[in-house]
Amino acid sequence: DHLNLNGCSSPWVQVNRGMAGMDEAVSFRAFHLAGVPSSNTHWIHWRVVSRAEEASKQSQYDGDLWGLYLVVQDPDGAFLKERGLPDGNTFSPETGKKHIGHGMPRDGADFNRFMDGSRSAKLEAWWREQLNLPDYYSFHAINRIVSNVDLRHGGNHFFYESPDRRWSPVPWDLDMMFIPKTHWPGIIDQTRCLEHPALKLEYQNRAREILDLFCSDASTNGGQVGQLVEELARAIRPAGHERTWAELDMAMWNHHPRTSDKGAFYRNPASQGMMGGEFRRTLATPDFNGFCRLITEFCTDSRTNHLYAPNDGNILGYGYGHLFWESRDDNIPARPTIRTSGNATSVGRTFEISPFTSPVTTNRFAAVQWRVGRSTAPGQPGWRTGKRWHYEIEPHWDSGPVTDATAPMQVPAEAFKTTGLLRVRARYQDQTGRWSHWSEPLTVESK
Repeated sequence: DHLNLNGCSSPWVQVNRGMAGMDEAVSFRAFHLAGVPSSNTHWIHWRVVSRAEEASKQSQYDGDLWGLYLVVQDPDGAFLKERGLPDGNTFSPETGKKHIGHGMPRDGADFNRFMDGSRSAKLEAWWREQLNLPDYYSFHAINRIVSNVDLRHGGNHFFYESPDRRWSPVPWDLDMMFIPKTHWPGIIDQTRCLEHPALKLEYQNRAREILDLFCSDASTNGGQVGQLVEELARAIRPAGHERTWAELDMAMWNHHPRTSDKGAFYRNPASQGMMGGEFRRTLATPDFNGFCRLITEFCTDSRTNHLYAPNDGNILGYGYGHLFWESRDDNIPARPTIRTSGNATSVGRTFEISPFTSPVTTNRFAAVQWRVGRSTAPGQPGWRTGKRWHYEIEPHWDSGPVTDATAPMQVPAEAFKTTGLLRVRARYQDQTGRWSHWSEPLTVESK
């Protein structure tokens, strides 16, 4: 595992000092929830025993305490095994091979060919053969949501080569997040795949899906980004304790003699210059909870005017808006509405959908898709302490494309057997391959 020895917020982004590693932890987990191979993280209370006296009575900066640190899992063989991925190769564009899977190419020539090919014009078929496109679409989309401005060509990411010889990007070095300005490119060489209209359309479909299933709910128990922030924050401010780990980290490092920018924790307001220009942020409250609210508002549609543009410098909703800006398409089918039809039976539950419509009169219905997403969190039906939280974006039940939209949809009973709040949605596809936004959800309580 990799230990973040810079503490729990990057010293390069002083406006995030005091976030206690939430910037990295939320980002890595968001990638994972979207299906991208990504590292686990956890916090540790780091102490270095170097003298008989554990703590000094003269100075809070002397003694064993080194504060709060974030541990980030290395993308090696153990990482692949824990993620349930087939044994393959992992490479860094900066440092080379990290892990070589059993029976996989060992000299790195395959990685070099892939990287060289990614830097030149290639046919659509080449990208479909070489790049795990679903993983790439989700990787690119989440980078926009969390505003990974330190991402660049040939740096700050890994690649995983599966036994089928397709490559998936793996996030790494996530220490400049939630920034409403451009800095480094924020993309990788493989972004060239989006120069093909068919692949760009597929990416935009996925981007709209992530907006709907991950970024549309800011509540702390809604199965989306607001809930994710709350889940991770509870490790830093555990229930029943007056003091938090974030305060301990602040007491150690905010005015430590070795800290270059003293007093940076919870500075409010704060500003910082990036390559794309300077931005300013104000926390609702100058503390850890204020940072948690900032992350949630950054990733959701939190602006009253709903006007978004890349590099606009407005931290409210910036990540949501950047992805919305990239996903916009005036020709997608209209967002449908759904309703229940009749009572639940032992066979399942029946739902109806509003008729297909499109802003393009020549575009025709091609398919409808239904899904059931699961949400579990404290206070919800069936919640038990110590059980993992579930999120709507995670796979639970999916109909796949259905080419007959005239009949009511019967979702099988097994989709509702698991305990929690279940969200039912549907969306339309036209004959050009464009998917609409998912409908607003119907919530079914399952006990």
